[in-house]
Amino acid sequence: FLGILCFRRLIEAVKQVSEAGHSAYDVAERLDTTTNSLYNWIRKYGPQSSDYQKADIFNARNSEA
Repeated sequence: FLGILCFRRLIEAVKQVSEAGHSAYDVAERLDTTTNSLYNWIRKYGPQSSDYQKADIFNARNSEA
């Protein structure tokens, strides 16, 4: 189970690559993870995934709190 802070960090990492254009290698290195893990997150939570919209709704709700 991912905690809220960990989930936000994961989503932010996905957005850095998929929306902001940062390299997966650089983002993975900053987060002290592997590019393979980051690409798995992108597949699961990136713009082409079914979970992407759910993640944005989750972030919007929690940022209002």
